[in-house]
This record gives sequence, C-alpha cells and structure tokens, in this order.
Amino acid sequence: MNTDRIKINGIEFKWGMTFEQVINAFKSENLSTGWSHWKSYEIECNEIADIKSLTCFFWGPSINRPVMQCSFELAPLKPETNEEVHTPYVKHLTGIFGNPHNSSFNKLENGQKYNEGHASSNVIFSCEWWQEDILISLSVFGGIRTRKEGKYAAGLYFQWLNEKKSAEPYFEEFFKSENEHLDSVTLLDRFELQYIQRPYYRSHYELKDSDIALKDESVRTAQLALYTNSLYRMPKSISDNLKKNEIALFYSENTKKWCIGNKWDFTVINNEESMEYINIERARGPGGTEMNINSLKIADVVESNKLKALSYKIEELSGKIFRRTIGSDD
Repeated sequence: MNTDRIKINGIEFKWGMTFEQVINAFKSENLSTGWSHWKSYEIECNEIADIKSLTCFFWGPSINRPVMQCSFELAPLKPETNEEVHTPYVKHLTGIFGNPHNSSFNKLENGQKYNEGHASSNVIFSCEWWQEDILISLSVFGGIRTRKEGKYAAGLYFQWLNEKKSAEPYFEEFFKSENEHLDSVTLLDRFELQYIQRPYYRSHYELKDSDIALKDESVRTAQLALYTNSLYRMPKSISDNLKKNEIALFYSENTKKWCIGNKWDFTVINNEESMEYINIERARGPGGTEMNINSLKIADVVESNKLKALSYKIEELSGKIFRRTIGSDD
C-alpha cells in the first residue's frame, strides 16, 4: 500500500489535495453532523487496506487548504483461538506496513470485560507506524460500536505531519500579503496588559518534540500559512520593542489598513465578522477578557480596562465594530 496516495472507493486520494478538491473528487453526501473547528467530510467506505470498513473521515483546516488527516472505521475481525481482540488487525496491517514502531495496552477498569456495558467507549490497544512523514495509527476499542452504517470495533488513522511541505503551495501568497501590509508602517500606540500573550502555534503530541513549532520558526511560519486567517509574523522593527504582555496598534500606509498584534504575530483589522470582544464573568474560574480578530487572540484579566480602551480605539480608527458578548468562566 502506497501511503502517499490512498485508494478510497476506487478514487485516488493524494496528500496535498485541498478539502474542496476532496469533496469534488468523491461527490458523496457528507455524513458528518457534529461541530468541528476544522472542516470535516465523512463518506461511506466499504474497505481500506483489505479490511472491511464503514466510513472514511477527512479533516482539513479550511476549504482551500490541504486535508491533513483521514480515518476509517474498521469492522470487527474475529480473533483465532487464544488470540487477543487486537491481534487480527495488527497481524494484517504488519503485513502491509511492517512491524509497528510502538504500541500500548490499556486494561478495562473495574474488571469489565470486552464488549460489556460501556467498554466500547474505551481504547484497549493502540499502535503506530511511520511511513516517511505519514503517521498511521490503529486504535482497537473495548467493544463493538454501532452506527447506522453498521458495526465497527477499531479505527485506522492517517495523518500528514510535514507542515513545511504541505504549506509550500501557499507560501508565495502568504509572504506577498504579509509584505504588502509591512511596506511602510506607522506605529500608533502600545497597550500593556496584565497577561503575557503567546505566539500562535499548534502542538503535535505525536512527535518526539510536541512543541517543535516554538523552536523552529520555519515550522511555525508553515502553521500560520496553513491554519490561520490573516495572521502574519510581527516585523522585527516592532517586535524588538514590545514586551511579552504588550499589544501594538499600527497603520499600513501601503494597504491603508489598521493592524494589531503581539510580540510575535499581527493581523489586519478589515472584517467585522471576525471581530469579537468577550467579557468572561467569574464563576468557578477567575474570569477574564478576550479579544479575537481573525486568528489573533488577545487575553487579559477580568474587566480589563486596558483591553476595553483598546477595543474602543480600534472601533474609532477602523470604523469596524466588535461583536460584544458575555461568557462565564465555568
């Protein structure tokens, strides 16, 4: 089985295909009904790696970015006498991918037996294979699960973890847009908050170093290009003079747009639909204040006067109005 391209329902899926291209290729009803931060597309699929399956699930950060994960629900396989439940899956997949690079067992709690009670909600065995930059993982459940399409007892997951390669088609557009906003900028003001801000990045717990994006700027740049909405790298000329708890408001003479950012990242104030201001009231937690503009997230203490003043300044300068809401720190 060639993992850089996977035959699904007789159609070839290749890593690098955008979410939109996948939808157009398979032209199937989307079975996915749950909410997801990423785009999700689920289709019926009867077989993968010569194992009977029910569905295939595609995940991607947005409609015009590549699918980064796909997974399959595997039908139950009957173990031979004295075999563990997971053994038929592992034996078959080892014949395709080689020996797993790691595996783990999880016992069911309170003496529960396989397929007893709610045992199926647990994962009792998992293992992984690396095929270059594709991570393949198997999860075997503590019982048989049921859905409209049939019964399944395990999941097979494929994940593309080379973000620098997957972002290559989008770098030109990303750098062009970033540079347009940074061609002649005027710093208006800095706002010092009580909370230290954070650079945007995604952790990958599947890797030896889950926070590699914080240590390799080229990986973090790829993540910005892949996963965010108009979030760019703060120019050094501003960043070097910003504290970790400061927010900068500046004007792009070239694009005639107001921009805002922290020590690491900035975004453009150009779309009211992507502007949100949230007062998070104290409950079980201490509460807080949040401002979201595109993919930039700014946080401070509850009832933050500094963040409130910043929001009014942004509205005055840009003519864009925040959607103001109230939340509870439960």
